[in-house]
Amino acid sequence: MFQEKNISTYPSIWMSLLCILMVGCKSTGSYKPSYTVAVDSHQQVNSQCPSGNRRSYAVSERNSKAIGASFEAYARGSIDEAVNKLLALGEVERQYDKAYINRMLGHFYAEKGDFIKGIAYLEKVVDANVLGGQDHAATQTLLANLYLVNGDYLGAIRQYKAQMQFSCHQSETAYSGIAFAYFSLADLDKMYSNTITAFRYSSRPDKDEYISRFEVLKKQSDQEALENLFFTVYPKYKGIQEKSQKKIAKSDAEEKPVPPLLLVRIEPFYPLTAARDEIEGCVEVSFSVNTSGKPINIQVIESKPEGVFDFEAVRAVAKWHYRPQYKSGVPVQADGLTEKLCFKLSISKKHVPENS
Repeated sequence: MFQEKNISTYPSIWMSLLCILMVGCKSTGSYKPSYTVAVDSHQQVNSQCPSGNRRSYAVSERNSKAIGASFEAYARGSIDEAVNKLLALGEVERQYDKAYINRMLGHFYAEKGDFIKGIAYLEKVVDANVLGGQDHAATQTLLANLYLVNGDYLGAIRQYKAQMQFSCHQSETAYSGIAFAYFSLADLDKMYSNTITAFRYSSRPDKDEYISRFEVLKKQSDQEALENLFFTVYPKYKGIQEKSQKKIAKSDAEEKPVPPLLLVRIEPFYPLTAARDEIEGCVEVSFSVNTSGKPINIQVIESKPEGVFDFEAVRAVAKWHYRPQYKSGVPVQADGLTEKLCFKLSISKKHVPENS
C-alpha cells in the first residue's frame, strides 16, 4: 500500500526523464517506484548552502493518494493517465503540495515532448521555492535544460547559474550547458571560457588533454575546430542544435514564422499608494515586438481597477526583451501580442519602490 511518508523523492524517475530530454532515450514503463530518499553528498555536508538548509515534507493524505496513482500509471507507461490523475486534483491549496505536483507535471510534459507546458509548470515550482533542497536543485536543472532545448538561451544561462548558487555546487553539466547557450548566441569567447570551466569540474581522466587542445585552438582562432571539439566532447548538444536547425528550416519551408520568444522579463513595481491602500488588480496590454526584440506600441486593453496599475505595467513591458519573430530566416516585426500583468500584494512586496 502506498504510504504518505515515503514519497519525498523518486530519483530514478527524474533521472530517466533527464535522460530522455538530453540524449533521447525512451521510457520503457518498467520503472518500479523506489521510496528511498537520496541526498547529494555536497548537500549533506554543507549546511550553509540554501539547499543544505531546505528539508522535504510529506504531502497531505488526499494528494498523496493521487500522486501514488499517478506514479503507478507512469510505471505502466501511460503518461497521459499519469498527467490526468494529477490534473483531476484541481486547485491545490497547500503550497508545498502544489509545487510537488507541478514538478511532476513539468517532468511528465517534458517526456511527452510538450516543452512549453513543461516549462510553465517548472517555472511555477522554481518561483514557489518551497521544495526540499535536492528536489528544488533538480527542478532548476531540468528547467535550464528545457530552456536550452526550446531556444531560450539567456533563460538557460540564468537558471544554470541559479542552480549552482542554490546548491553551492559547481558542475560540468551546468557549465557545458552555459557554454552551448553562448555558442548558440554566437558569443564564442564566453562559449570557450565556460567550456574550459566545465572541463575543470569534470571527472574525465583526459580532461587536461582537452583543456590543452582547446587552448591551442583558441590561440589559433580556429573557430570551426573549436566547435567540432566541443560537440565531440558533448555530443548531446549537437543533437539539440540539429533539432533546432530542423525546426527553423521546416518553418521556413512552410513559410510560417517562428514566433517571438521572451528572453528577459522585468516585473513591474507596485505603486506605493496602491500598496499602502492594499489595492490589488490586473492590467492587460497589447504590443508589437520589433526586429530587435523590443516591445513597441504598448497599449492598455483593460485594467482593473482602471488607471491604478497602467503606468507601471506599460513601463515594465517596455523593458522586456524578446528573440524576434523570424520568417524565412529573417527577423520580422510581430504584432498583436498580449500579456496580462497582475499585481498581488502577497507576491509583489519586493517590487514596491521606496519612493514613488
